[in-house]
Amino acid sequence: MEDREILAGLVASTMPLMADERYGRLKIRERPIMHRIAVNLEHYFPDWEVDTDYNRHGEEVKRLQRPGGGTKNIEPDILVHIKGEPLANLLAVELKLSDNNDIEDDIFKLKGLTHTEQGFVYRVGVLLQLHFARKAVVICNVFKAGERNEELTGWLREAFEKAIADLKKAPEGAA
Repeated sequence: MEDREILAGLVASTMPLMADERYGRLKIRERPIMHRIAVNLEHYFPDWEVDTDYNRHGEEVKRLQRPGGGTKNIEPDILVHIKGEPLANLLAVELKLSDNNDIEDDIFKLKGLTHTEQGFVYRVGVLLQLHFARKAVVICNVFKAGERNEELTGWLREAFEKAIADLKKAPEGAA
């Protein structure tokens, strides 16, 4: 599966929530949104498992090496992977809503989860910040091989912008 196919699945899994005006009006929080995106991702990745707040790596707790030494236990927001298969890791997503700009820990996790030397090697990681009231994607950064990938970040931003523009053009009630 190509990187853009993986990212397209994330866009398609996010858009039904962006179309639902209740998410902005009711100020629904991050965990239920993570859950809904994860449920939607299952349709795009039927041969993979989709989990939220999953902190296991085999029989161990997921840990990342800190730059200055030591380790940190982590619980990524959404993972597309196969449990018990150390290198069957496709997508890691860290989700934020528009009122939460505390992203340093999320960037640390995504760099580590996609880095070849940390032991997880997720194909891609995405930092996604959504603003439901404005129907906008505030941040969408793609990480690959332990670093932010400019080409994939640009592609994902364009894919979200097109999907949101199409959503805004759709007749009311068509979503």
